[in-house]
Amino acid sequence: MLKENEKLIAQINTANLANTLPDGRTITEAIAARDRLTQHHALLHTAISGSQREPDRYSMSEIKWIATLEVGKLQKQADDLSKKIRELNAMIQQTNWNVEL
Repeated sequence: MLKENEKLIAQINTANLANTLPDGRTITEAIAARDRLTQHHALLHTAISGSQREPDRYSMSEIKWIATLEVGKLQKQADDLSKKIRELNAMIQQTNWNVEL
């Protein structure tokens, strides 16, 4: 079972290097780009979430936290990245459907 799994993984990796998307990138390059976009999106989402949470203030004499990030711009960037990720996923899936192992 493990030997078959190893063989299948090797075939997938070979196919990912040999086949290209409509834009000319190999599947491996596209997967790496998708991973980078996903990490960037996660970073933006963390920044947005951190700037929108309510600070814990127990009295009026405590320092008030003020968000210094432009959440609207960050949200727009996150939305744009989400769209790019979806489009890239669609291209990867389309190419995968046409590949024989």
